[in-house]
Amino acid sequence: MTIDNLGPEPLEKDFTWETLKNNLLKHKSMPVKVAIMDQKVVSGVGNIYSNEACFNARLDPRKKVNELKDSNFKKLHQGIIKALKEGISHGGSTR
Repeated sequence: MTIDNLGPEPLEKDFTWETLKNNLLKHKSMPVKVAIMDQKVVSGVGNIYSNEACFNARLDPRKKVNELKDSNFKKLHQGIIKALKEGISHGGSTR
C-alpha cells in the first residue's frame, strides 16, 4: 500500500465525521471494528485502538456499518480521536 492509498490521519483537520462515514460506507456489510482497521478508511487505527474507539463510542464492535446512524458515526469519530490521544499521552498501547 502506498501513502496515497491511506485514509485520513485521525488527528488532522480533514478527518471529519462525514469523511469517516463516507469511507466506512464502502464496507457496508462489515463489522465496525473491522472496517475502521482498514487503512484506506482511516490511517493508524489497529486492533487495540479500534476496540477502544468502539468502547468510547458505546458501539458494539460487531455492529454492521450499514446499521449505523449519523449519531453513531459522530460518536465513533470522537471515539477514534479520544483513543489515539489517550494512547499517545500514555506512550502507546504496547508499553
